[in-house]
Amino acid sequence: MKIFLAGPHWFGNLTEYCARALEKLGCNVKVFYSTDTTKKLFVEKVAERIPYIPYTFTGTIKNRLSIEVYNKKVSIINQDFIDEALLFSPDVILVISSSGNKILPEFLGRLKQKLDIPLVTWFGDDPLRFYQETKNVLHYDYLFTADPSLIAQLRLITKNPIEYLPAAADPDIFKPVKLTDDEIAQFECDIGFVGAASSGDGGGVMRAKILESISSYNLKIYGDPDWKRLYKDFPFLKSAFQGRILPVQETNKLFNAAKIVMNIHHPQNKYWASIRTFEIGASGAFQLADMRKGIEDLFKLNEEIVCYSSIQELRELVDYYLRHSEERIAIAQRLREKILQQHTYQHRMRTILNCIKQ
Repeated sequence: MKIFLAGPHWFGNLTEYCARALEKLGCNVKVFYSTDTTKKLFVEKVAERIPYIPYTFTGTIKNRLSIEVYNKKVSIINQDFIDEALLFSPDVILVISSSGNKILPEFLGRLKQKLDIPLVTWFGDDPLRFYQETKNVLHYDYLFTADPSLIAQLRLITKNPIEYLPAAADPDIFKPVKLTDDEIAQFECDIGFVGAASSGDGGGVMRAKILESISSYNLKIYGDPDWKRLYKDFPFLKSAFQGRILPVQETNKLFNAAKIVMNIHHPQNKYWASIRTFEIGASGAFQLADMRKGIEDLFKLNEEIVCYSSIQELRELVDYYLRHSEERIAIAQRLREKILQQHTYQHRMRTILNCIKQ
């Protein structure tokens, strides 16, 4: 089966995970990155030479040029999306939808007029948070969402099939590894956390408050520079934040080196387990996750995964599992086994293909 796979191109590598899984299932896959705005345009080069001075003529011109640059780049991405799909002549088009996706509804409509094949999406984020993504729902023939609570709302928009499909892990990337002495020195800690402190929502403040409660331990935090914006309110971050985003291979090394890996979900994850839940587990690490309804449907609480529902409970769990390493390791091993058996990207892609074939 020939599959044209469109998805984001950022440090999470979600599109690559799906492509690799489809190839292992015997599919011929063409990847298209729906977030790639790296191409330099002439108008962009002009805009870069104009100094930005707020509330002045030059400031206004620069703002208008910036908008023009963005719209032009999005238009180029969408036209390339159509052109490459037509050239590849696939049996199925699969769009991995997440924040930053630049595929527009009008271009999905044009593509459907040109190709009489299934147009499928897997929502990694809540599409109802984004205007364009919500309009895109109208054009998909099959829809999969990591958040089961969204299904009822999506059914008000489309009559096409909608299925719950949780996140997953790529065991080729997230797995137990033997660390060098230098890697142990760099990543070893009582508690590790990898995640954003994006200033665009309250997630960073929430995460900082939770991590502050366990900052008396050897805590290492990796993520975007927005963590530094929180130094004033959370001084502990100055020593805990390691100052950079970790590539996926190094993220796996941190998971292998930390005694406990914190999993603090983004505020949008109210009813579902994040990708990080599966990646931490696949690495063989022990994780403490903030409780979400979707987690207990996937894993056995306190046998395969441990969750907390309050700051007090978190402190007690950290203290307990740091003192009980054998129990901690056994839980982590059971979680990894469950993920390898049921929750890899091959499992997810097989589910999608089977639904399409019915």
